[in-house]
Amino acid sequence: MSATLLLRYSNLEPAPSDIYFAGDPAGPWKSIGAQQQSQPFTIVTKTSSFGYFAAGYPSASPPPGVVTVGGGQILPIVAAALIVLVVLAGVPLAMLRRRRARLPDEEEVHEDEA
Repeated sequence: MSATLLLRYSNLEPAPSDIYFAGDPAGPWKSIGAQQQSQPFTIVTKTSSFGYFAAGYPSASPPPGVVTVGGGQILPIVAAALIVLVVLAGVPLAMLRRRRARLPDEEEVHEDEA
């Protein structure tokens, strides 16, 4: 005997693509699919057993054995390194401008003496 399972989801989130089932809350969770047609902000499927159900999305984690750097966040690390490099390159220029601003112009010195 099967039953129809209807889950509601928030209108603030993208529509989930699957319904997942687990006999125990600790898992393992497996996809039991979803019907293509349903009312807005609901997801529907058929089930033949009781347990725990959740609407969600397929896993976006990399396959086992793939090496990731910094938890897969290489772009933010590179961007931060470039920002630090630009700031450090600007320090000598700022010091040079300050030094020039403190020195009086040669023309002003000659006018004061005359």
